[in-house]
Order: sequence, then C-alpha cells, then structure tokens
Amino acid sequence: MIDTDRPGRQVMAAMQKQDVYIGRSWPIWPNYVRITVGTPHEMAVFQNAFHKVMSGPVSA
Repeated sequence: MIDTDRPGRQVMAAMQKQDVYIGRSWPIWPNYVRITVGTPHEMAVFQNAFHKVMSGPVSA
C-alpha cells in the first residue's frame, strides 16, 4: 500500500493513462493504492509512470 497524499482513484486513473494498472483504493483509506510487485522490467515501467503521475498536478 502506498499513501499517495491525493485521492487514490485519481492516481489509478492517471496511471492507466500511462498504461500501468495498479490495485484499488478503499473508502476507509482514500489516499492509498495497492501496488503489486512484478518483474524488474515491470517495476521499472511502474516507477517511471508513478514518477510522472506524482510530479504532475493533482486532478480536480
């Protein structure tokens, strides 16, 4: 679980735009998203996309 400091559903949507699909968030933890560890290549792709998403503005 990662605390994104922003709504998890917005992070999930932004990651999907990067062709990276992450786990869900929960109503009791709205700023957390579930991340599953993959292969080294998959994790490198995730890290690149996550950096782009988290460096951008918070969606409204």
